[in-house]
Amino acid sequence: MTISNIKIISSIDYGDYGEYDRFVHSQAQGWVTALSSWGKVLEKSFRHIQDKSLVIHENGDSKVVGVIPLCLVNSHLTGRRLVSMPFATLGTPLIPDNLDINTIIPYIEKSLQSCRASRLEIRTSFSGISEKLSRRITLGSIFKCHQLDLNRPVEQIYQNLHRSYLRRYVNRATDAGVVIRVADKIVDIQSFYRLYSMTRKRLLLPAIPISFFTNIWETFAPQKNAIFLNAEMNGRPAAAIMLLAFGNRVSAVALGWDPNFSKEHIVAGLYWKR
Repeated sequence: MTISNIKIISSIDYGDYGEYDRFVHSQAQGWVTALSSWGKVLEKSFRHIQDKSLVIHENGDSKVVGVIPLCLVNSHLTGRRLVSMPFATLGTPLIPDNLDINTIIPYIEKSLQSCRASRLEIRTSFSGISEKLSRRITLGSIFKCHQLDLNRPVEQIYQNLHRSYLRRYVNRATDAGVVIRVADKIVDIQSFYRLYSMTRKRLLLPAIPISFFTNIWETFAPQKNAIFLNAEMNGRPAAAIMLLAFGNRVSAVALGWDPNFSKEHIVAGLYWKR
């Protein structure tokens, strides 16, 4: 039965973040960046970002039936815009299949007006959500999301890697004696950040402030929703990666490496060992 008699309010006005997060965990398309704590981390890390996430529930019932993760980004470079979600590969709205999309659009338009935002950015890899939104919103495709099916034996995944490139690189990293461990101290995050910022500078890209990564580690690492892997060669930091994990999915979010160890292809080893 189609849900049409709904009420949409801000997550702040809703207030029950436990129920909010339980709903996110119950959804097949749920993701770390849809959790209420992601918006809090962003607000804590960046002055120009405000959490504007929306909660959908049926009139007369406070039970959550949908969540639209949103943040207002007020940037001197890109203007005011609503994003789902900033600094995230994906920010899929969690909209039930039996919800009439036409009942949601007015709330989104109202949010755009009240925030004086010029546009809405929603990053999703799920065709169902894109199809729903395309009925009322013009869609763009300016980002890419590469996915690898991990629901297979590790040996089968390895055999499907390109023999001349990926498998050779993974083997070289393994043979080089690279030591990979999970970051469990703040100094490990600082080590990750040195490699990450060094890599961004080399690529002529700005680095995200270290406070963002320390806040992520403090908030999400205890539940293993965020994992920092540090790779060392001969006792020296060589490469590091930040992963987000939720349910049966994992995503590489940030990466850094020391070019002095390029021949060992440690980055390939990091991706494989994750």
